[in-house]
Amino acid sequence: MKLNRRYVRRIFLSLTGALLLVIVLEVLLRLIGPPAVRFKLAEKQLHCLSDNLVVLCPDRQVTFQHPLGFDYTITTNATGDRITADEDSNSAEQLWIAGDSIALGYGVNDAESAAYLLADDPRMQPLSVRNLGVDALGSGGIHKHLTGRMDRNRIHPAAIYWIFHASDFLDDVRDEQRARSTWRRLLFVWQFRLSRYSAILNLIKYMLEEHAGAEAPNQHAGAPVRAQPESGSGAESFQIADDHPTIRNLKKMFADMRERDIPLILVFYPEVNHATGLPSQTYPEKRAILRLAESHGVRTLNLADSFYAAAPTEDLYIPVDGHPAVDAQIIFAEAIARDSRRYRTIPQ
Repeated sequence: MKLNRRYVRRIFLSLTGALLLVIVLEVLLRLIGPPAVRFKLAEKQLHCLSDNLVVLCPDRQVTFQHPLGFDYTITTNATGDRITADEDSNSAEQLWIAGDSIALGYGVNDAESAAYLLADDPRMQPLSVRNLGVDALGSGGIHKHLTGRMDRNRIHPAAIYWIFHASDFLDDVRDEQRARSTWRRLLFVWQFRLSRYSAILNLIKYMLEEHAGAEAPNQHAGAPVRAQPESGSGAESFQIADDHPTIRNLKKMFADMRERDIPLILVFYPEVNHATGLPSQTYPEKRAILRLAESHGVRTLNLADSFYAAAPTEDLYIPVDGHPAVDAQIIFAEAIARDSRRYRTIPQ
């Protein structure tokens, strides 16, 4: 009996000590831990789970202090969209800006995002502009997010401008693997919920992401690792298997929008060349999707020339991070406004 009591006491002291250690570590990481941990905790306060999709929580305002040294604020409305300049508009005619972190306006303040600038443009009246960008969604998640909003709210947008990002090639593979595996889905849900509160878990995730990025930067699962030069062009070709999740998702979305009679316009821009900080002269993944869209009768808006023309005088990308900066957001907004009027998206 004495031995059992001693054993129970040791277990109790061990558990108590472990709990105290966890509490101390959580406090220290929040106070003096790596800035990336505090940034990730702030990100989790902006995001919610809805039907296994990570979306923006409604009625939130979060100011981010990015580890690279820039700050920005994201505010959402009652429907979980990032706010635009015409939040009080009662117009039934809506134009949607869709996509991932690029469409959302990652790294810039509310009033500096392309959707906000577009909504503030008198040329867009009487259309109301909505920002349906959600960071970390692949093409399949974006499609599900858009159609869910249409069906729940019985909205038929006048047009959807989707700012395409090459990260979909990775995000879609990850999402498909999760959809096929019950344990992956459960693990994802529980780690998401725990990481909303745990600095330790966010530190572990940050370290794993840094390691993965160092091991395999910019590799797209299911696609060739090496791009081959196109003859006579100096550009890169990029071949993607027809059964790649991104290709399947895009074809499904093209067909769905056609059936719903909603104009879908894919917006392309050159991503940053991290070695120079200037627009990349080759973007093979996006060229491949551009050709796919055009072959399916989907209109495209290629902003490469606008980016190249502005590059010598404008700061188009957030330094080191690479997301489009304020000057790039202005290019997005101006190009979409011109395109909308040219194709009579805006009621005359």
